[in-house]
Amino acid sequence: MSKSPLHHEDLARPATAHGRSRQPRWRLGLLLGVVALSALGLWYLGLWRTGEGGLPARKHPKHQSFADVVLKGGVGQYSPQYDIDWGLPLALPKGCEVTMANLLERHAARFPTSNANARIRASVAKLSAAASEINITDPAFEFVRNWTYTLWENELVPLGRKQALESGQRFHTQYSSLASRSREIFIRSSGASRVLESAQLFRLGYRGGKIGDALPDVDVVLPEGPEFNNTLDADSCPLEHNQSIDIGTAISDIYATQWAPRLAAKWNKVFPGADLGDADIIAFFDLCAFETVANDGELSEWCKVFSEDDFAHYAYHQDLVKYYSGSYGHPHGPSRGVGYVNELLARLTSTPVRDESTTNSTLEKNPETFPLPPKEAGVAGHRLFADFSHDTTILTILSALGLARPSSSSSSPSSTTTSSPQPAHLPFLLPPSHPPPTQLWDVSRLTPFAGRIVFEKLHCPRRRDGTEFVRVLVNEGVYPLPWEECGRGGTREGVCELGNFVRSQGWAREGGEWGGCFV
Repeated sequence: MSKSPLHHEDLARPATAHGRSRQPRWRLGLLLGVVALSALGLWYLGLWRTGEGGLPARKHPKHQSFADVVLKGGVGQYSPQYDIDWGLPLALPKGCEVTMANLLERHAARFPTSNANARIRASVAKLSAAASEINITDPAFEFVRNWTYTLWENELVPLGRKQALESGQRFHTQYSSLASRSREIFIRSSGASRVLESAQLFRLGYRGGKIGDALPDVDVVLPEGPEFNNTLDADSCPLEHNQSIDIGTAISDIYATQWAPRLAAKWNKVFPGADLGDADIIAFFDLCAFETVANDGELSEWCKVFSEDDFAHYAYHQDLVKYYSGSYGHPHGPSRGVGYVNELLARLTSTPVRDESTTNSTLEKNPETFPLPPKEAGVAGHRLFADFSHDTTILTILSALGLARPSSSSSSPSSTTTSSPQPAHLPFLLPPSHPPPTQLWDVSRLTPFAGRIVFEKLHCPRRRDGTEFVRVLVNEGVYPLPWEECGRGGTREGVCELGNFVRSQGWAREGGEWGGCFV
């Protein structure tokens, strides 16, 4: 049976502690004003032109097919998982072995959510009504006349089920040596059905099963909702819900006005009377993404009417949505990921969780629902962990850690000084003719469908700078660790001495300004 005991402590701290209604709306306006000025500043400084301080460079194939352009980044967070080379060697440092591995994975490819489905259907209805009255003369759009909407809502598509199963197989293969010295992998899942099914299929693949076999239980299911403490769906920050508009949506909508009208004009010329706007163009890109994953990765006809440059704009639009709703661009983005960071530190150090944000103390005080790895090498225990979550939550965790930060500074927001993350804004007021600055922050490289982050604990007895280390892999590539505490080992090898890694997370250990969610 899945373990999901609910007690009084499962409830999130009351959202009304300081009263949701008391948060003045002028603060959001002020924030948007600051964001706009900061974005303009980045533009004029030329950060978008040079790419300085962005994500670590990735190696682009010289000749990419159009399908690769779409599926490996062109549809943002709706891209199926693909491996990334962050420029560091994948092999373990000489003389090191993995003694613990903690996987954090997004659910696999799915159908659109109910809200997204409604938006797409509304836009398609406008187009279909116009198409029925005209003779379509552009062959690229001829498919619209006989096309039928077949997408479901919320659940995994067949490709997603395959992704989740193969992820479990891959993880078992990668850590087979550690698996032989560990109790079976301990798996937690957030409560959404698509997340839970991804976790179950992962375990099925880990055990060598196949699609169609009975789905095994996971160890803990964390219920979702603002009334619950859940580090895999951190939704208990009251002020996150108290914004008069969604910041990510508002900013991406502004960016859309700089590139989508050209496409809307083109479509309206082909479909007179459709009266399509920016939101409709975005909906057609969404439809391209969801129909493609529903078609097992075969490009939808809706994708083929757009160019590579069009997909670059759409991808950056998606970056803005996610960056300003779940990462450094949101005033509470990093704070919402603090609870998971403190759980991770507990597993890495085999010590009890210390946190007063989104963690569930009832579960985490119980070794049956939150086991810790044994400190001694020869003692039996759990050394493999897998947690399944949503893309926005994983982005809050990355930002709480101080990773994937689009800043020219090498310092981390999580430092020994316990300083707060400073705002790092992505530009969204750009010349329409200029390519979007996707090098600054690319959500497809961080949290695609079935995107995976692995935190490894290494034992390296031959190294002079310590014996216990931490390494982070993001979508199978070793990720550079930017914290000053990690020194050259972090940036050149992607390893950080365990004590230094813990010290680098001072901001999260000191609470991560979680109290700001209530004031």
